[in-house]
Amino acid sequence: MTPKTIQHAAVRLLLGVAVLGAPAAAAAQEAIGGLDEVVVTARRTAENLQTVPVAVSAFTAEAVEARGIDTIADVADYAPNVTLDFTSPISGASSALVAFIRGIGQSDFAINFEPGVGIYVDGIYYARTIGSVVDLMDVERVEILKGPQGTLFGRNTIGGAINITTRTPGDEYSARADVTIGSFQRRDLRALVNLPLGANLAASVAVASRNRDGYVQRIPFPGWSNAEPSDLRYDGGRLSKLPNGNDLGNQNRDTIRARLAWQASEAVDVQLAYDHVRVRENSAPTTLVSVHDPFGPANPLSGLYDACALGVGPPSACENVAGVGSLVGRTPYDARFLSGSHRTTYGNGISGTAIDTHGLTASLEWRFNDTLTLRSLSGYRELDSAFGEDADESPVPLDHHGFVMNQRQFSEELQLSARTERLEGLLGLYYFRESGGIHDYVPLGSGLLQVDGPNTLVNRSTAAFGQATWHITQPWSLTFGVRYTKEDKSFNGGQHDRNSLPIKLGAPPSLFPDPSDLTLYFPPGELRQDYTNTSLRAGTEYRFTDDLFAYVSYSEGFKAGGWDTRLTSPVLVVPGFKPETATVYEVGVKAEWLDRTLRTNLAAFHTDYQDLQLIIP
Repeated sequence: MTPKTIQHAAVRLLLGVAVLGAPAAAAAQEAIGGLDEVVVTARRTAENLQTVPVAVSAFTAEAVEARGIDTIADVADYAPNVTLDFTSPISGASSALVAFIRGIGQSDFAINFEPGVGIYVDGIYYARTIGSVVDLMDVERVEILKGPQGTLFGRNTIGGAINITTRTPGDEYSARADVTIGSFQRRDLRALVNLPLGANLAASVAVASRNRDGYVQRIPFPGWSNAEPSDLRYDGGRLSKLPNGNDLGNQNRDTIRARLAWQASEAVDVQLAYDHVRVRENSAPTTLVSVHDPFGPANPLSGLYDACALGVGPPSACENVAGVGSLVGRTPYDARFLSGSHRTTYGNGISGTAIDTHGLTASLEWRFNDTLTLRSLSGYRELDSAFGEDADESPVPLDHHGFVMNQRQFSEELQLSARTERLEGLLGLYYFRESGGIHDYVPLGSGLLQVDGPNTLVNRSTAAFGQATWHITQPWSLTFGVRYTKEDKSFNGGQHDRNSLPIKLGAPPSLFPDPSDLTLYFPPGELRQDYTNTSLRAGTEYRFTDDLFAYVSYSEGFKAGGWDTRLTSPVLVVPGFKPETATVYEVGVKAEWLDRTLRTNLAAFHTDYQDLQLIIP
């Protein structure tokens, strides 16, 4: 259980200094009499939000500050049909973004699943949700685009896109900092410095540090002695080095982002950026609220463990458990481990998160003339992470989850945009490659089942996309877009059960994929999958007046398939899943009323969602 209501108080102090005046605000808002005009880049060009034929929730830097939004996960509080959570199920991680837009997304962080919602920071796609709880310390604009966005963005996104734009360094000295203190020893610091370095050259550095104690305490079980092993498959390795304090739900995250902007000429702009995030936290706050009949069908492993502990289980399973010894005579798992409070737990297993990310971005924009612009976006990212969670929240190591996941990605995107009085459009080419793996350490039933396996993946994606809008008359426009995607995946599965539980329960060796290794669950060898997809977008828009705009659109989205790696029994044929597709029909009306003091943006949509990739914990 995660506590729903935690009393929290904080005080924020804002400090700022500017030399030669404050930097000019980016084109995010422009006063127009009543409400401010919100400028977005949802279609890769600066446009008024009220004339963009896409359902968009947009937040300027001023709006982010006014609402006290600190990270991207906080934005969901102000965006309809959007769920952004920073606690991933299964892992217990507190810094793995779970993103859903209009019910489409991904709850699992594993490398073999593609996110349903694309996250872009300054145009660079974040392929993994781990470490993507982006700190909005130097944000210029946040846009949440709803529905498939494949005809304008590098990676096809089936549910929608979160587009984060950070501040471009300016030509004036400035500095800004804010400090927040609060309950549970909250101590947050954010700072931003802008540094002109010479003619047409400027840099900026933004840092953030977030620290807070947890609000669920791990306490010793009364009278407990001779504690049972709680790290059966951790082997003194990386997971044993995770944070493992007495408070769950704490926060310890440091972020740095540095940018360099160079105007090489009147026609050419070059920007370089580096970012780093370091997270060292305990797991998300949980506590045990009930224990069902262990001998019932809900959890056969807990039932088997209790049978062993009470001396009535099969000797073949209860004796000589790998790394543990006999389970006979151990403490049964029962309701004694309920602490009686949502603020305390008797869990004592490894529960922590360690994340390190590094990213390099290079962008070049070349304006040939007032009509034609070429842009290159190059990005490289590294992710190293480890998680541990005591999911049973008891002194007994009944259900422990441990994962180590590493990933490297490179992407290159070329965009050619054109804009005339009657026609505007964009053509793009995209290349993406990632490699990495996830290693599971999951002891269940005090070692009865010991999942252990390195799984590695290489994923390549190439795409060509484009979208054009033809302004037939001044108020009436037609839009058409198309995307072609090719995905190539290769996978090696290494899921094992180090205790060989099925063999001990009498399973024949013929059920195992490798007769020479009866601990191996996953068929050996490299697996490959190739996918191609063509997605379309079409629509029409009409501006009835300066304050009333309507649109109708049709869009398609695609997400590649893959393989299921979380095996708890041997298989002869690799379980896989097909690509996911979505077809969205949408109508929207955007209006401003009462001399632009009231704004209403309405959208109705229907999604035909096929081959849903459902994750069942």
